[in-house]
Amino acid sequence: MFLERYRANLVAITLEGQHEIDALSRKLARQDAAIELLRARLPLDLMRA
Repeated sequence: MFLERYRANLVAITLEGQHEIDALSRKLARQDAAIELLRARLPLDLMRA
């Protein structure tokens, strides 16, 4: 009984926080894309400094 309740609580917590996890994942993906764009625009000598 304890394990069943534990599993149910774990699933509920995971589902409850899923929208926050998804939002953070989208934000990190946008930041990665912005960094790559910046790297592509910068001259190579500036990136080495």
